[in-house]
Amino acid sequence: MLVWPNGAEARLYFAFDPERLRGLQFDAVWADEVGCAAVDKATNEPNRFVDLKSSKSGLSRASNGIRDDYIQMQYLRVIYGHYNDAGMNPVSPVTGLRMVDTDRIHVWAWDARPFPGNSELWSDNVKYSRGYWINGRAASRPLSSVVAEICKRSGVTSYDVSALYGVVRGYLVDDVTTARSALQPLMVAYGFDAIEREGVLVFGTRGTRLDSDVAKDMLVYERGDEGAIELTWTQAAEIAGRVRIGFVESDADYEVRTSEAIFHDDRGQTTSGSELPLVLTSAEGQRIAERWLAEARVARDTAQFTLPPYMMNVGAGDVGRLPDLHRDGFFSH
Repeated sequence: MLVWPNGAEARLYFAFDPERLRGLQFDAVWADEVGCAAVDKATNEPNRFVDLKSSKSGLSRASNGIRDDYIQMQYLRVIYGHYNDAGMNPVSPVTGLRMVDTDRIHVWAWDARPFPGNSELWSDNVKYSRGYWINGRAASRPLSSVVAEICKRSGVTSYDVSALYGVVRGYLVDDVTTARSALQPLMVAYGFDAIEREGVLVFGTRGTRLDSDVAKDMLVYERGDEGAIELTWTQAAEIAGRVRIGFVESDADYEVRTSEAIFHDDRGQTTSGSELPLVLTSAEGQRIAERWLAEARVARDTAQFTLPPYMMNVGAGDVGRLPDLHRDGFFSH
């Protein structure tokens, strides 16, 4: 504790006992160190990080251990957004300052060493990929902001990117092109859709959250149809059993790399490939290839059916669950 001649006191507090900071006896707070590891679900316990030399070494609750730069970005955006909100962090009528001075929030950590993930220069490089470092990450942008910029430049004003998740390290558009073609590589890489709803172009990351549960008695039999649901299967020969993704690797001097995914039960020769003008990690490139391959196999089957008017809330892009078609036997091929 420091005490000035006028009686003012400065005290040092630690995150392990945040309740000590509550109360009206304080004039201002300096958050001298905030940080979050770049690993899955790190915000569950932002003080945990993988470093065997530290007592805090380990993964946060429910983390799968995969590198996740986006959760680190979101953590910092929330911290600064919260304390820059006048309703959450009001200005003191006595000092004229906010309780938490956002200009004095220091992020842990910016490493003074160039390229802390370089194995040829530093022995602790393995800790960079899932560590606290913001070197090499501070210049990245949220996927939502990149899509929003493309929309604005193309003249689209009614759009919604609130349901887009992901971080873009680098994206090259090397020619004058349309917004559709500029968005296509991003849609392939990050797995999102663009859907028009009530005059608004809505972008949303594909997920597994169930939006509607369709029961058998909800289906409408239209005149002339053999069944309530019509299923279509794509021939196996038309389905790609192998996918190759080309990209620029962020952790390898920005060299061009290729990731490949293949179904082990595939005996065909069909291969699908794409060169993405994106900067990715090798793990991200591999996950994109595997997801693309899985989605291609799932998308080979389509179902066509009609819902009643009272289910008008179900629209394109929603995830629904259909009845057990083979058990109930009320569909046609």
